[in-house]
Amino acid sequence: MKIRKGFVSNSSSSSFVCDICGRTEAGWDMSIDDAGMVECVHEHVFCEDHIVDKEKFEEYKDSKVYDYGYDIPEEFCDICSFTKVRRDDMFKVLMKMQGFDNLKEVEQMILDKFDSIKELQEFIKK
Repeated sequence: MKIRKGFVSNSSSSSFVCDICGRTEAGWDMSIDDAGMVECVHEHVFCEDHIVDKEKFEEYKDSKVYDYGYDIPEEFCDICSFTKVRRDDMFKVLMKMQGFDNLKEVEQMILDKFDSIKELQEFIKK
């Protein structure tokens, strides 16, 4: 990630992350539509591959209401339809099930359990 210090004019980079699979797209003057993603009325961002009822969605896209990837009705959203769960929500559920109240506790447990990043990565691969 680049961090710019000072005043930057005419900077218009955008990035989009799918709430379902984590795919990331970024670019200059890129719209959510260019990224192959959409955002539902509840602000869930997801790849077009995750759209519920693609045939009906194509009809919706042809309507005058379609806003180039934004404010997609919840009926087309896998998250709103509760057929998929956001990655963040999965992580929060696992934390709660393991008795952790916040990320700081998870971080401390990891630091206490492992002596190096290599050891952590080997554990994850098992």
